[in-house]
Formats: sequence, C-alpha cells, structure tokens
Amino acid sequence: ITSLRQLSLYNCELYGEFPARIFHLANLRHLDLENNLNLRGKFPDFHSSAQIITLKLASTSFYGTLPASIGNLKSLTWLSISQCNFSGIIPSSFGNLSQLTFLDIANNTFKGHISSFLANLTKLHTLRVGFNEFTTDTISWICKLSGIDDLSLDFVNISNEIPFCFANLTHLSV
Repeated sequence: ITSLRQLSLYNCELYGEFPARIFHLANLRHLDLENNLNLRGKFPDFHSSAQIITLKLASTSFYGTLPASIGNLKSLTWLSISQCNFSGIIPSSFGNLSQLTFLDIANNTFKGHISSFLANLTKLHTLRVGFNEFTTDTISWICKLSGIDDLSLDFVNISNEIPFCFANLTHLSV
C-alpha cells in the first residue's frame, strides 16, 4: 500500500489498535477514522517528509500526548481529534502548522496556555478547543485570526475581559 494517498474508514465500527506505521506511508495525504469509538491508537513521531493534509480522528479512542514532531506536518490543513483521550501540554512545535484552517481538539484533557500554540495559526477558519483544561490570561491573540468564522472556547479559563478587537472578526458566525 505504498502508493496509498487517502484512507477513509469513517464510522466502520473498527476496534483494536490502529497500526501507527500507516501514518508513515510516504504518499498518505488524507486519513479519516472518525466515529470509531473502539479504535485505539497513538500518534507516532512524524517524519519531516510527511505530506499529510487531513487528519480526522474525532470520536475514536486515540490516546496519549501529541509528539513534538507534529510540527513536521507542515502541509496539514485539517486536524480533528475531538472526543478522544489525548492529554498533556500541546507542544510548542504545534505553532509550525501554519497551513491549518480547521482545528478541533475539544473534549480531551489537554492542559496549558492556549495562546502559546495558537497565536501563529492565522489561517484558521474553525477553532474548537473547549472542554479541556486550558487557561489563558488574554484572548486578544484571537484577533489575529481575521478569517475565523467558527470559534468554541467552552470551559476555557479566561482570566480577562473580551477584547474590543473582537468587533473586527467580521466572518465570525458561530
């Protein structure tokens, strides 16, 4: 399967441990395993040559921490890992994912300051980070996300006021 470019197994009632070597297939661009609640797996260390564009793993039982090498996925535009069992602090290399337009990491147990890894992701249109254990001193960094149209910060501990620059987020609809 070395020429495999896209693997979509959405809602197939998969179970067991997903083979991590699939992430290392040289031609893999799109992987969709969403809605397979009994499918377990961990992210491997990602190679700098990885060309993955789409990772959809929401509503699976993937677990563990995000490896620092996730920042090697420089082509990644879509990351959906909500309602999994991920935990820990988001690595600073996450800021290298400058092509991301869709990010949903809600409903895990991530910790730390969200501004430290999101401030550079200026191409985001959808940002869902709620229902984790994040904190932030300010959310003024969101104002850099001028194209944002879907924003969810549910249960994020924000210890400051909503900044006036939110009025400039003219695409925001959700």
